[in-house]
Amino acid sequence: MPYARRQVLSEAADHMDADALVRTERTVDAHLGARIRHRAQGRHPGRTLLICTGSDDPRQALRWSPHLADVSVHSLDTDHFGVLRTPHLRQLRRHIQEFVAARGNGRARRPEPGPERCRAVPAPVR
Repeated sequence: MPYARRQVLSEAADHMDADALVRTERTVDAHLGARIRHRAQGRHPGRTLLICTGSDDPRQALRWSPHLADVSVHSLDTDHFGVLRTPHLRQLRRHIQEFVAARGNGRARRPEPGPERCRAVPAPVR
């Protein structure tokens, strides 16, 4: 986990002042602690939209797949905090709108393989 902590805080430092960074550090520590203690169980039968960023672990989609019946995966070429900034915010909005609009069809529109997809590689599910 030390790598994940350093990665997130490094990205945060590019976008925050010192006070916000201290609050973010506490939040990151709480999230990482919860990640260690929690084990997902069961399976969500509905549709799910998973947005990955360039800094996310590429095995993330694979780790979620045992728990999600119908998942649409998209990737944004930015870091965790850049998702809510231009131009990535427009891309995020488009992915969400397409996902919601596909509800009328009763299923999510799955993107074609390519640069918009997170690359999932086999890894043990923890």
